[in-house]
Amino acid sequence: MTIVPLGRRPGVYFCLLAALAGIARADDLEGKIVAAIQYDPPVQPLDSRDLQRMQLVEQGRPLDRKQVAGTIDRLFSSGLYDDIQVDATANGSGVTLRFITRPRRFVGHVGAHGDIKDPPNRAVVINEAQLALGTAYDEETLENARKNIEQELRQNGLFLAHVGAATIEDPETHQMTIRFLVEAGKRAKYEKPLITGETKLPDDTIVAATGWRIRFIRRWRHVTQALTEKGIDGIENEYAKKDRLTASVDLTGMDYDAARNRARAHLQIAAGQK
Repeated sequence: MTIVPLGRRPGVYFCLLAALAGIARADDLEGKIVAAIQYDPPVQPLDSRDLQRMQLVEQGRPLDRKQVAGTIDRLFSSGLYDDIQVDATANGSGVTLRFITRPRRFVGHVGAHGDIKDPPNRAVVINEAQLALGTAYDEETLENARKNIEQELRQNGLFLAHVGAATIEDPETHQMTIRFLVEAGKRAKYEKPLITGETKLPDDTIVAATGWRIRFIRRWRHVTQALTEKGIDGIENEYAKKDRLTASVDLTGMDYDAARNRARAHLQIAAGQK
């Protein structure tokens, strides 16, 4: 049996004749009668009528490498395959061709379960996965989705959160049901930010403007993305009150102290001119 790989994407093929000559020099299969055409697995993503229409190679006709390549081009153009190879086997005076395929998998239903603490709510968690129904699925896509969700959780103070994933493939449609398993953990609190730059204002004034600490009782609030953004806006508004309309406030980082479950924002400030 000779396995002749023809590439993982359309248009990138080995010359069938050259490949066969290198493997079976004594018995060149080019031009031999095609005795049988098979597909592995037998059930293909394409309807049998569409599969027949795309197949240029004909049983009972001489083997033509251009027809093999053209058939693979057509199959790839359907968007339903990740990989196609050809197994060419001498069969008496003829040749048996077997198209070995790996169907493309697609995103189906996406859900989120487990210990989900709002914010972010379940809908936001699913949206952050950025997995659209019907788009191509692979392991890298799933891992990126999982990391996106964990990043969203950390931006909301859930630094200890863990996100797992479970998948189920429909053997007929090759659609993947994806379930993200969320363990949010305890939400962190703010602590006094690290303030750098040409501030022109006292640190206490800047901290008060963030709203990250409750007045009078002076307790730090729990971290959320909305409150972090509101705090940045509050500082900019404080500078505007001082006629510094070109002031810029950048959040350059957020350090997390796991022992105390506290988050410390790094603020780079340029007060600008009055």
